[in-house]
Amino acid sequence: MQKSKCPVCGSDVVINDDAFEGDIVECAICNSISEIVSLNPATLNLVEEGPKGKEEE
Repeated sequence: MQKSKCPVCGSDVVINDDAFEGDIVECAICNSISEIVSLNPATLNLVEEGPKGKEEE
């Protein structure tokens, strides 16, 4: 298992050992969607930001 930083909030995003480049992962903290662009080192590229909370509207 690897970890990479979420491109939105900077928290750790877990990347499973059976993941491939091009797979999609979701940040558990901000719910943003990212694509795995590299596995060595583990690098994510933002696809879609998570929904905004009421305090951010």
